[in-house]
Amino acid sequence: MDAAAKQAGSELLPSVTVSRIARPAAVLLLVVAFALRVGRLEAESFWRDEIDSAWYAQQSLNWALANFGRPGWNGALYHLGLQAWAAYVGFSPFTLRFSSVIAGMLLVALITALGRVWFGRRAGLIAGGTAAVSPYLVWYSQELKMYAWLACLAAASILALDYAMRRDDVRFWIAFTASVVATTLIHVMGFLMFPVWIGMIVSCRGRGVVARRLFAIVVLASVSMAFASFWPVRLFLEGTGIPLSHDRFSQLVMSTIVFFGLNGAATTGITGVALIVFLLVASVVIRPPPATVARQSSLLCTHRSTLLAWISLLGPIVGFGIVGWRVPLFADRYVMVATPAFVLCLALGLTSLRRFGRGPFLTSTALLLLVMGTETSVDLVGVTKMDYRGAAAILNSSGSPGSTLIMISGHSQRAMRFYGVTALREIPWPYPAVVTDSEVERILQDSGALTSRVWLLESDLIWADPTRRVKAWLDARCSEPQRAFHLRQLDLYDYRCPIPIRRPRELAVQPTRQAADP
Repeated sequence: MDAAAKQAGSELLPSVTVSRIARPAAVLLLVVAFALRVGRLEAESFWRDEIDSAWYAQQSLNWALANFGRPGWNGALYHLGLQAWAAYVGFSPFTLRFSSVIAGMLLVALITALGRVWFGRRAGLIAGGTAAVSPYLVWYSQELKMYAWLACLAAASILALDYAMRRDDVRFWIAFTASVVATTLIHVMGFLMFPVWIGMIVSCRGRGVVARRLFAIVVLASVSMAFASFWPVRLFLEGTGIPLSHDRFSQLVMSTIVFFGLNGAATTGITGVALIVFLLVASVVIRPPPATVARQSSLLCTHRSTLLAWISLLGPIVGFGIVGWRVPLFADRYVMVATPAFVLCLALGLTSLRRFGRGPFLTSTALLLLVMGTETSVDLVGVTKMDYRGAAAILNSSGSPGSTLIMISGHSQRAMRFYGVTALREIPWPYPAVVTDSEVERILQDSGALTSRVWLLESDLIWADPTRRVKAWLDARCSEPQRAFHLRQLDLYDYRCPIPIRRPRELAVQPTRQAADP
């Protein structure tokens, strides 16, 4: 056997080995992903955003349809689907959150398939393994929100468009059209996928590609025209009313790396961040070995697949940065459509290291899984979400009937109702508006709802009561709180107050000009 034949055999053997283990390995990845996502699904309380989703799920279908395009509600299609899901499985935290587990499992499978189509079987398995243990994807696969479904539908649209542009099969065009509509309706930021879809259409090569481009453009144009009259335009023009600050683009990129890779925890410190940055750079500057992509069946050649993966990652981030310049928003989860591309770029970086031998490849792969696994284990073991359930348990066991409960946010009001706090009298609060001293005086002094025992539940103070005017008002008129419960991101105080509560002369509040205006 000559040298060329030996080299060809040595390059073919790894591909044959990967081909044999690909299916069992993919099944194992799904098992691991399921175990990580379902193990402690109801261990923590619903937090602020999840309480909103649970409340939406309890409303009527007519109510949901009437508010389908309401600005600020963000996930119209998700809320409709969640209502149908809750009507079938019930309203327990486990059953409600399990819908996100399904999305998370589908996302792992889709990322595995995308990696195989674009970069080969090995990259597909690495991408699937990374997605399975990713602390970011595990987190949102356990949350009662639409973000896992948003990433899942984004990945499905990419895969469907890839097959549709290469094959004369109407089923893939139907799948692409449906996934485009679903992605843009599942969350307001689904429109960040448009640069990705357009990049795929432009990059396609082959026979009959002109007609397929035209058809794809018609699909996107139709969806975009219908979508433009919906809430994204109003979001851009009117804003959200939430006092968030603008991030520089460099800050946006770094926060995206930290959140996508480590879920913002950074337990592994600079080691985890440096490893992720190194692999992202390697995916660009190091070409994978030929055996890795020898059987690639994508519509793009290798370097164009790499380019498209980066377009899929940076396109939504740049688009979000443009929108965020006008309307400040939450930087991490609103760019959820870029997470499949982020995982694929990490997998490509690892695969490219095989050019230097198995040692660097295996070492980097093990280190990445260790870093992500560490962050995931920290999230699964620790308590990270608002403990509304704990506050409700205290109130249900210690709150006497007829006591007054003051809650500083609308989320708290919905949470207490969801967790069965019904024996206390509530004082509604104008959340998220920041009120003046005179408005605090009017709401509390003149409401007629205060009793001799008052409970105060503080949360979301940065938006609702940043200077803690309500607690200062109670401290001045009642005795010091007899008990204080400091829960995760919540503070619960138990006051004893004289009835009627008198306004101290030295603390009398004069109405401000702002409060006097109608």
